[in-house]
Amino acid sequence: SVANAIKKPNDPRNKLIIHAMEIFSKISAKYMLIENVPQMPKTFVFHNGKAVNIIDYINSVIPKGYKCLSQVLDAKYFGSPQSRKRSISLISENGSWRHPSKSNKILTLRDSIGHLPSLKNGEHSSLPWHFAPKHNPNHIKWMLATPEGQTAFNNKVDYPSKDGRKIKGFMTTYKRMFWDQPAPTVTMTNGSISSQNNV
Repeated sequence: SVANAIKKPNDPRNKLIIHAMEIFSKISAKYMLIENVPQMPKTFVFHNGKAVNIIDYINSVIPKGYKCLSQVLDAKYFGSPQSRKRSISLISENGSWRHPSKSNKILTLRDSIGHLPSLKNGEHSSLPWHFAPKHNPNHIKWMLATPEGQTAFNNKVDYPSKDGRKIKGFMTTYKRMFWDQPAPTVTMTNGSISSQNNV
C-alpha cells in the first residue's frame, strides 16, 4: 500500500517483499515474478531503518549477476478482454527474462460475451454459469435508461434516487460498459449494479 509504506513504517505488510527476497535467495531460485499494483515500483520499503525504493531494494539483495526488470502492463494488450494494469517484475540472471510484447489485437467486451444470450432479471440459461442475478427493480429501470458508456447519474429521468430525490455517487457506479472496448477492471463486487463499471 502506498499509504502504509509512508505513514506506517512498522506495518508488517511493508516487510512482505523482504521475506519474499529472503526466500528467493534461500531456495536459489532461477526466476521470480512479482505481480502487484501499478504504483509498486514507485513505492518504498523500510530496510535497515531507511525508506528505499522497492526496485532498488530488490536489485540490492538479489544474487550477483541477477537483475529485476519491472514494467506496468495492461492486460488488454495481452489477450484479455479487460483493461487491468499491474506491475510485473521479472527477476532472472542477467535480466534474461523479458516482458512479452504487446499484441496488436485488442479483445472487446463484445468479442468476449457478445455471443451469449441476453437474459432477463433472475433468468437462467442452458449454458453453465450463464445466469442473471436477481436485481433491485429500481436498478434495472435506471440501467435500462442508461446509454452505453454512461452512468445512470447522467439520466434526465430514471436516475438513481431514494424517496424521489437524486442520490449522490461516483460517476463510475451505475455505469454501462462500452461493447466495443475491453471491459474495465473487474472488481470484487462485480455482481452489484451499484458498484464500479459493472453493467
